[in-house]
Amino acid sequence: MITVFNKIITSITHIIFGKLFVTKKSTFISLGVLTIVALVIYQLFFRLSDTEPVVDVKNIPVVTLSTVGNIGARSLFNAVGVVEAISEARLKVEAGGAVTGVYTEIGKPVKAGAILAQVDSARESASLLQAQGAYEAALAGSAQSGSVLRDAQNSLQSAQNDAVTTYKSTYTSVSGSLFGTIDQFFSNPEGSIPGVRLSSSYTGFLNAERVSLQPVLPRWQTKTITLFSTDNLDTALTEAEETAKKVLAITDAFIDILNKESRNTQYTDEELRAFGTTFNGVRATLVANLGAINNARSLLTSAAEGVKRAEIAGSGSGITQSGAQLKIALGSLRSAQAAYEKTLVRSPIAGVINALYIKKGDYANSGQDAAIVANNNGLQIKTAINQEDTTLIKIGDSVVLDTNSTGVVSAIAGAIDPTTGKVAVIISVDDNSTLTNGSSVSISFTHVKTTTLDNAPIVIPLSSVKLTASGPVAFSVDEINKLVALPLELGAVVGENVTITKGLTIDSKIVLDARGLKAGEEVTISTK
Repeated sequence: MITVFNKIITSITHIIFGKLFVTKKSTFISLGVLTIVALVIYQLFFRLSDTEPVVDVKNIPVVTLSTVGNIGARSLFNAVGVVEAISEARLKVEAGGAVTGVYTEIGKPVKAGAILAQVDSARESASLLQAQGAYEAALAGSAQSGSVLRDAQNSLQSAQNDAVTTYKSTYTSVSGSLFGTIDQFFSNPEGSIPGVRLSSSYTGFLNAERVSLQPVLPRWQTKTITLFSTDNLDTALTEAEETAKKVLAITDAFIDILNKESRNTQYTDEELRAFGTTFNGVRATLVANLGAINNARSLLTSAAEGVKRAEIAGSGSGITQSGAQLKIALGSLRSAQAAYEKTLVRSPIAGVINALYIKKGDYANSGQDAAIVANNNGLQIKTAINQEDTTLIKIGDSVVLDTNSTGVVSAIAGAIDPTTGKVAVIISVDDNSTLTNGSSVSISFTHVKTTTLDNAPIVIPLSSVKLTASGPVAFSVDEINKLVALPLELGAVVGENVTITKGLTIDSKIVLDARGLKAGEEVTISTK
């Protein structure tokens, strides 16, 4: 104010006195008047100044206080995700060539397995037709081999039936020879000592052999009733052969005895000749029986080998030549079918055509994009977050999408994706959501802290921390509204928050925004 006044007085003096010096007509009366006027103005200005004193106004910061528990009650971090269909197929052209047909259009619904387009398939069609012919030829060959196998099986069945017949007829012949002819020369054939009627050196042998046959013949008789072609015929024929050989040995012994009996007077020569003729007939029959057994066994072996050969060449249940040829033909057919299938663009799912990148007449390269098919009614959001943030969320947590809709965390990857360096997260949305497939959305993750548990982490916003030369601090306010620095030890930074390992408790009151503040500074506490 004084400075202004001085400037005014100086300006007036220069004007007045300058003019007086120019006119050189100054008088003491004029000078006195001017002096009085100047004194009046001076007093006037100072009185006005005394009535309006100057005040030095201070800029006092306004801060907001909150307890650590209230600050950490909710921890938010954001991410950006992409809306995608839960069921979506990105189809590509598998075989290069000219596009000969496109059978759909954008926005059109399609069924699973529907053919959307096709490239030139003349070569693949020809190969497929050739493979089909080769397979049908293999089928015909297999059928013919099957006929050979059936013939061999029929021959085996016939040989088995003949073996059963031989077994039974041999019993009839052997038992008839034994009971009808040989036993008449034993006094007690079924006894423990049969008693040979002709004395000779064969007596002990004949008695022993006849005793050994006593249990064999009844068992053989029973088996002739129960034996079938499906039984072990080779074993049965062997048993019959052994019995027939025993009876043959007995017969030969009696023939030898009868040839020497002429020195005895028990039988006449005619009787001895008759006995000899009978025993020679028995012997001939037994030899024929043994021949029949050998022939039946040979037929069985030959027929069984024929079946094996037919099975190897035919279509039996094991590894066969015709079966191998059939498999080769089938493999060629399926290969040709696969090659032909590559000329088709076929939808693996039911959905809507969201994109179509080819048209009829184009030349499409192998691997070129063809179409996108998706179920647009079933959407989800895929995003990626830092590994530290995964500790703040769990499956089932709600998220806010673009601030106007909500979703639910449905899946969290168990490891970091090496291509993004982050952890993938899937968020499910309602079927009636207004989100558009392929669009980007902002995602706000909200996590409710469990601050009531012992050793629960204390988390505050990064804006509540100030880094000073002596270390990080948070600010509180004392009873005279001055800032008090609270030294902190910081833990992990999670999103826009930081974990406090030391320096604060759940009940500590701190300033929410510490930026630009310093300890000891006077502040005003906001009541909002």
